[in-house]
Amino acid sequence: MGEYFHYANLDRRELFDVGLGVYNDKRSGIGRNLGARALGLLLKEQAPAGGLPGSWAGQRVMVVGDETPNGLYETARADYRDIASAVLLMLFADDREEIIEAAVTNDSLFVHLAELAVVHGADTVAGALAAHFGAEWRKKYGLLRKQMHYLVIPPP
Repeated sequence: MGEYFHYANLDRRELFDVGLGVYNDKRSGIGRNLGARALGLLLKEQAPAGGLPGSWAGQRVMVVGDETPNGLYETARADYRDIASAVLLMLFADDREEIIEAAVTNDSLFVHLAELAVVHGADTVAGALAAHFGAEWRKKYGLLRKQMHYLVIPPP
């Protein structure tokens, strides 16, 4: 099956899966795709005051896997705040067109975006989905969510 990984901030007690629940979250997914882009934004030192970008700069950050010794992975999964939704919203704000275009061919990404719009009330995401996918985007979301057996992603 392989080892699954998260980016974890030991100081802020936050984490998110290296593939953001969309892409590969195993060893070959580390440093790739949207998760890596998000990590770069979180670590950016010249980020605007407040908000998520730059909030991990100067902090103790590591990649933890489910085979990491000393139970760190289990501790992080149980006690750290999963910021995957907030990270996806951060990416959306920074790279809206690229994220929407990727959702055209990546059903998992589409479902995660729709989840942010429908369940968490992210109006900017809902507007972008409607503009790009048309009025039927909610129907597509419902069908894909049922087909993929998605659970609601944590709030941002």
